[in-house]
Amino acid sequence: MGTGRQPASPPSESGSRRDRRRSVARRALSGGHSADSAHFVNRLPREPSADRPPGTTLRRPATVTPDVPAWRRQRVDSATEPGRSAGPDPNPHEEMWRGLLEGTNPIYARTRARLKHIPSAPRCKMCAAPFGAPGSFLMRLQGRGRWSQNPDYCGLCFETLSRFHGGVEIEASFLFADVRGSTALAEGMTATEFRRVLNRFYEIAARVLVANDGIVDKFVGDEAIGIFIPATAGEHHASSAIEAARAILRATGHGTPEGPWLPVGAGVATGVAFVGSIGEPPATSMSALGDIVNVTARLASAAGAGEILVNERAAAMAGLATLGIEMRRLDLKGKTETTPAYVLTAGTAATV
Repeated sequence: MGTGRQPASPPSESGSRRDRRRSVARRALSGGHSADSAHFVNRLPREPSADRPPGTTLRRPATVTPDVPAWRRQRVDSATEPGRSAGPDPNPHEEMWRGLLEGTNPIYARTRARLKHIPSAPRCKMCAAPFGAPGSFLMRLQGRGRWSQNPDYCGLCFETLSRFHGGVEIEASFLFADVRGSTALAEGMTATEFRRVLNRFYEIAARVLVANDGIVDKFVGDEAIGIFIPATAGEHHASSAIEAARAILRATGHGTPEGPWLPVGAGVATGVAFVGSIGEPPATSMSALGDIVNVTARLASAAGAGEILVNERAAAMAGLATLGIEMRRLDLKGKTETTPAYVLTAGTAATV
């Protein structure tokens, strides 16, 4: 007996395909199917469109690869062959480093100028943030506490060195200060006493370098090394380096009636060097490389106790009054020609 209900009509072929496609798509998007299922969805026949004749298949342009990010599809013309990748930029952060070192980044210069007046040493090699009390507490609150993996830097500066690995060639001034006769000095005292003497020298050198807008590069054996860049010392970085050398000599007793308590000689030179982050984390460090750095080291080695040997470029930039000042022509190790250098002392007027 009839119930008055009409039997359900079978689904149309197009409706069945549409439902199956939607069902698979939902499961694929919800994680119920692998990427192959999603790929399968894209392979199902498309419904006819009002503006497309039946049986027409849509194809993606051959030049587009949807599974590859746009930045990887981009083609760059190289110097030798159009369309070939020129390869990675060997120094992608050059602009950042140039602004940092040459002083065109005012934030860095202002930050260092402010932090160097907060007590006390030791300090971050880059920004001069104090690691000693009482300023260290405030610095830790600002994320500038001493970096555990490299105690020469605060956390923020070490992150900059690591994240923006690189540097740039700039003209800068360099100072090397050597303890003269350290071998004989160490022979006449215990190792602990010699350590105390060197630590006193390091503390003096670090304080003088920072006070004269220099960067403490490193302490190697009986030698203190400083870098004077335009960002911290301005265009008068050569004058700052010479004045720092004279201050180190005075602080170690040179030019005083009592005489030196530690014999020290120094070298100052100005020239172009690569300055930036050297080495890989956690051994990354801000330092300088180049011939002028080697020349400065050789000048310091050739200087006698109480002497500062200054190269011609540094003397010219500092406006050194060279009339009547001794000049030596030195046969420096590794140099094919003699190197002229002016001889200063703790009491010599540094500039005109």
